[in-house]
Amino acid sequence: MNWSPYLVVIAVLLACGGTDAPGEDVSGSPDGMTGHDMASHSPVDTYVAGLEKSGVNGLVHVRLMESTPIPEYTDLYTWTVEVVDLDGEPITGATVVAEPRMPGHGHGTFPPFTDAVEIGGGSYQLVDMDLFMPGVWQVTIRITTADGDDEVAYDFDLEG
Repeated sequence: MNWSPYLVVIAVLLACGGTDAPGEDVSGSPDGMTGHDMASHSPVDTYVAGLEKSGVNGLVHVRLMESTPIPEYTDLYTWTVEVVDLDGEPITGATVVAEPRMPGHGHGTFPPFTDAVEIGGGSYQLVDMDLFMPGVWQVTIRITTADGDDEVAYDFDLEG
């Protein structure tokens, strides 16, 4: 038997770090840091009511006011978010859509988007987001207002 092709594959795996257990980091790189999203190197969020994020385009702030259940385990989630302008004034009449994805796995949910319902005073409710498997979920919330588009992302590491 000619072992050459097998030795080449083994050498490539070793050079690329392909023999480590999933999620294990023996190189000391930032990927091995606890509390970080392995796909994007960004910190994983810790849920607290009112967790605020600034829009990437600088138009809005979004506050995650309530999550039922709290982001801890896989489940169907209902989130209440508050969208405010840079002065903290509620934004009404916006279109708010969530896109849950698992960056480390390269997939999202079905359906891929959850449309929010405005419940008043700049608050919007996202119902039945299916975060169906353990791991880091990134929920990107896209907001369209009369002044333009913006988005924020929440990252939570869920257990099974």
